[in-house]
Amino acid sequence: MLHEHRVLTVAQVAELAFDSVSSAQHRLVVLYRHRVVDRFRPFRPTGSAPFHYVLGRGGAALLAQERGIDVKDLNVRRDKLLGLERSQRLAHLVATNGFFTALAATARRCAPDAALAAWWSEARCAAAWGEHVRPDGYGRWQHAGTTVAFFLECDRGSEPHDRLAAKLDAYRNLREATGPFRAYSTEATAILLWFHSSQREATFHQHTRPGPLTVATAVAGIGEAAGPVWRRVGDPPAHRLPLAVAARVPAADSLIDPDRQDAAWRVGYTIDDARETAVDPVWPPPDHHHLAW
Repeated sequence: MLHEHRVLTVAQVAELAFDSVSSAQHRLVVLYRHRVVDRFRPFRPTGSAPFHYVLGRGGAALLAQERGIDVKDLNVRRDKLLGLERSQRLAHLVATNGFFTALAATARRCAPDAALAAWWSEARCAAAWGEHVRPDGYGRWQHAGTTVAFFLECDRGSEPHDRLAAKLDAYRNLREATGPFRAYSTEATAILLWFHSSQREATFHQHTRPGPLTVATAVAGIGEAAGPVWRRVGDPPAHRLPLAVAARVPAADSLIDPDRQDAAWRVGYTIDDARETAVDPVWPPPDHHHLAW
């Protein structure tokens, strides 16, 4: 996960794989001492930030051995990873990863009938759709027998609203070029906007009208990401839906054309074919345990 998503806080690691933050901390300290992982603590004017973990040299060597490749093929650079500490994009990357780790934690601890079935990084998304759009992440969420697929745009308030409108235009252009979004062959894909403040979300809805895209928004820190916190474009402010409902694309967009075989139509890969599908060697398909929780 560190190789795919670059950096995770100790709390995010706990959400993915441990029963408590304390358990995660103890394990990560051991892994750090063996250089399996590396870490840094970003500067804060007041207080102290949590440790942020990245892949270490030992971890890269283990991954390379597991995959039967040379460690150089993983393209892991310690200076670049530790340079995230001073990157202006660190907060954005951590917030994006936090959205997905929160979903994983909900599935692990609170909803036995739920699962985060897929989580693609920004780089993997760029490799698949970069000609048209560059979402911050792609995911599939399963709950109570329903599966929804979505692109995530994480808004930290640093972009003007016309930039957000331009992103939606890019998704519309992609839809017109390829038909309903299908990162997987049987599912259309919604667009989720994860705002850092209620004011940003309200302003977005004031300037956005319903269209051919399924677009839903929520505010970070207000309720569980999988819960009834999502507002679709065109709905009143108080009308909030669970993720499995808000990201559901209308049936008309879920029809598939079995005769369409072009590359633009069949972007991505299915979980069942993950090991066999050829992609850019820098971004090998994750193993099943990387996709299912």
